[in-house]
Amino acid sequence: MMHRMLMILAGFVLAACAAQTAQDAQQAPSWQLVSAEEIADARHIVLTVERQDPAALTALAALLEDDHPVVLVAEWPLASIDVHCFVFRLVDGVETEATLAALRRDARVRTVQPMNRFTVSTTTAETDLTTLQPDPDLRNLRAVHAVATGEGVRIGVVDTQPDAAHPDLSGRVVLARDFVAAPNGSAPRAEAHGTAVSGVIAADDRDGSGMVGVAPDAALLALRACWEPEDGPGAGGKGVCSSFSLARALNFALGQDVDILNLSINGPEDPLLAELIESARQKGIVMVAARSGAETPGFPASAPGVLSVAARGDTVGGDAPLQAPGRDVISTAPAGSYDFFSGSSIAAAYVSGVAALLVERGSDLRTTALRQALLGGKAGPSDTVSACDAVNTTLPLAQKLLCRPEITAVR
Repeated sequence: MMHRMLMILAGFVLAACAAQTAQDAQQAPSWQLVSAEEIADARHIVLTVERQDPAALTALAALLEDDHPVVLVAEWPLASIDVHCFVFRLVDGVETEATLAALRRDARVRTVQPMNRFTVSTTTAETDLTTLQPDPDLRNLRAVHAVATGEGVRIGVVDTQPDAAHPDLSGRVVLARDFVAAPNGSAPRAEAHGTAVSGVIAADDRDGSGMVGVAPDAALLALRACWEPEDGPGAGGKGVCSSFSLARALNFALGQDVDILNLSINGPEDPLLAELIESARQKGIVMVAARSGAETPGFPASAPGVLSVAARGDTVGGDAPLQAPGRDVISTAPAGSYDFFSGSSIAAAYVSGVAALLVERGSDLRTTALRQALLGGKAGPSDTVSACDAVNTTLPLAQKLLCRPEITAVR
């Protein structure tokens, strides 16, 4: 504990002597971190306290360990909501709910909750697509891209690791951060879900081959808060995330001037993440989330101000989500390849791309008119989002595009 306190005090003195950028602060080595995969189980809890100087936080963590059956395993400041976040592991044999109840009664504790798990999931085709090329006559997107490509729009993609070296994603990922691996860990391998979602949003085929995304000039911030194990639960594109890794990613995004957050994830209600999402809503950030199932939207799709998106044709409940192409959609895959993907994760990515086109065109997406703009001005509450129809809402009558039935690289 003394060694850790000295390290923190040294970092604090250095910070006082030299100005740090927001990025440097995010990478400061003084806070205790481990791989998110190691602390994603139910024996870990997430606790927030008011922000204090590092020495005071070190002392507080030690007091909490003395007064409760917990051991500190990770921590990180969440500056966007002005709190400090601790992750504690419960001592073996301790009952979780009783410990949570005791911590909630502790006046030093601001909030406490279980470490929730979230999932990312798409279904991939079994077909060999190595010889497949997208239809060169991508009618609607080609027409749309004559007037809008998402240029100047920043989209935070909170997901697994995309293949930024993929020919169709080269140059699209302008910033990447890993909130899963331990500090100084090896670079993450490219993962299927994040690569597919990124391709639907912003793939660029202007090298003469490949596929095109909805907003090929948008700038992607690849925020890895989820991971895909090579085997076992979560493998094969069905990745997992945790409250802590997602909180760190959202906190970082809120300081990066993003216009849109794509959240192709779902899981249980999470108070800490809800607080960060509300902060994003107040900043006017457009948030798009994948709906988890037919009966309930799941979280974060259920959070106020978040656009809940289902794949077109899916059976959903009565909360009237947006619907978008999400079945047999061709997109980028790791190692420079392509595949077909299905699911609400893909539909959410499509809507994020359409929102980017509207932002570029100057649409006011910080109003209740956002849903109507995405639906091309149509009144139907569950109508499918169409890039062509949406962009037409920004054009004068004489310049409106002829929107044919969706024949695009993302079907």
